[in-house]
Amino acid sequence: MSEALNREFNDLPVTLIPETPAQKWRRENQKGIEVINKYVEEHGSFSDYQRVF
Repeated sequence: MSEALNREFNDLPVTLIPETPAQKWRRENQKGIEVINKYVEEHGSFSDYQRVF
């Protein structure tokens, strides 16, 4: 019985789920995100700043 079910599922066409706008933005900007993450690892967060007293 399970072989018959597997065969039926394998014969079904594969449908792709459309990409969300957030996923599209992330895919298009992945290199920039990696560069920013590398900078933060080396130099600290953008919000970290030195105050002169």
